[in-house]
Amino acid sequence: MLKENWPGFYVPAIPDKKTTGNQDPKFLEERRALLDRFLKEIARYDFLRNSELFYQFARNDDVEKALA
Repeated sequence: MLKENWPGFYVPAIPDKKTTGNQDPKFLEERRALLDRFLKEIARYDFLRNSELFYQFARNDDVEKALA
């Protein structure tokens, strides 16, 4: 949705989920690192970080913790 609202602007991809093997420690660590990178990329731009769509993705308190 973020990409659709800001066409032509780089918006990082949200890491994929898995339905099987999603408790594998290697997968979990890789996804955690990718989510961390996603949040840090979003944080670089106030208009993305403060967008309603982003807050629909993550609750406000969770976002603030991740970006701190």
